[in-house]
Amino acid sequence: VFTPLWKIPGPYLNAFTNIPLKYHTFRGQYSSYTTKLHAKYGEIVRVGYNQISVSNVNELRRILSTHKYPKSPHFECGLSLPPTVFSTSNPELNKMRRRQMGPMYSMPTVRLLEDSVIEAGAISLMAEWDKKIMSRNAVVNYFYGFHGVAVDIIGVLGFGQSFNIAQTGDSRIIDGMHQSVALVVMRSCFRLLHQFPWIAKPYNDGRIYVTRIANKAIADRHKENALGVKHIDILQKLIDARDTATGAQIEGEHLTSEILLLLIAGTDTTSNTLTWTLMHLLHHPHILQKVQHDIRHTFPDASTPIRYDQARELPLLTAILYESMRLHSAVSG
Repeated sequence: VFTPLWKIPGPYLNAFTNIPLKYHTFRGQYSSYTTKLHAKYGEIVRVGYNQISVSNVNELRRILSTHKYPKSPHFECGLSLPPTVFSTSNPELNKMRRRQMGPMYSMPTVRLLEDSVIEAGAISLMAEWDKKIMSRNAVVNYFYGFHGVAVDIIGVLGFGQSFNIAQTGDSRIIDGMHQSVALVVMRSCFRLLHQFPWIAKPYNDGRIYVTRIANKAIADRHKENALGVKHIDILQKLIDARDTATGAQIEGEHLTSEILLLLIAGTDTTSNTLTWTLMHLLHHPHILQKVQHDIRHTFPDASTPIRYDQARELPLLTAILYESMRLHSAVSG
């Protein structure tokens, strides 16, 4: 109780225990729980005996711009694999990973991958939806569609091939990914789960499934590289990555961890944002008509995909995406 946090406002019980926070986190209510606390107690609120939540944008920028405030160790509880650039609480490992992986996320690399993203994403999804619409009494679930192509894109970029979810509807990789995320949450809330893995067996099975797929993709790529075959994708960038300070590579389970991070972090965020955006547009048809007119007026050839640099000519669409992300953040906390 008598710590530097004792002056920070929050529920009385939270000064003694993290149980309320863990309870709401386990139930998937972290965002709604902390939002209510901020509404009652202000921009900085005590959510546990050793944790606070901050909703002030300037303070968040200050916190995120330095290693002075290390991440909680619970970030590393998850998949029984080495920590990633995101999960590590070790500042030196984070710095090394950023040196190794920085070029992978640069704009020149993104532009090199754009054709693959368009092919596995927009073109694939539109082809499937057109097929369904041609049939009578067609029902299109746009959430599943966005989710499927988001995973397919990550498959092409990070696993060496598409999972073809948009075409087949086979969602095993999505189920395994969600089970893995649930396992991370449960282990961060209940540390004893590490000692009793049978309690969370279905979730652990999902973790094993996606880990095997990642390991197979890495092994297959190493075999191709040994034959002199190189690819232009994120998996190849990760394998070829070097620390500019030491020359160190990302190897073994560390490579598996980073690929699984790509899968987990890059799918729900994208698909949820697209789903909320389309939902809001359907609920506000006058805005939908405006952005449709804007797109068709600027790019009259509907058969040609709109590329990233061209999309800058669509300020209304950009504003709609930003507003959707403001209203429904893809990641809470």
